[in-house]
Amino acid sequence: MSDRVTRKHVENVFAQLVKRMTEHGAAAGEGHHYALNYSSYGGYEIVIVEEPNGAQSNPFGHTRRNAREMVSTMRFALDVLYRVETDEEK
Repeated sequence: MSDRVTRKHVENVFAQLVKRMTEHGAAAGEGHHYALNYSSYGGYEIVIVEEPNGAQSNPFGHTRRNAREMVSTMRFALDVLYRVETDEEK
């Protein structure tokens, strides 16, 4: 089994994260959406894109991460959301 992290893997985890964030009221806002930017020289970053003009903001900072780091970071966020869900049920 390979430990390689592909772009598709990063995109799948990103989709899960956006879905869970939206379920918890952390949507990007009306007329905005989250996007996963990739640059071969810098790596991945999550941005919020404004619909009418395409302007971008960096809600999580300007740090770019390689595929493995980005998946690890997003899985951490998913774990936090899971803990919030289970604590709310108690």
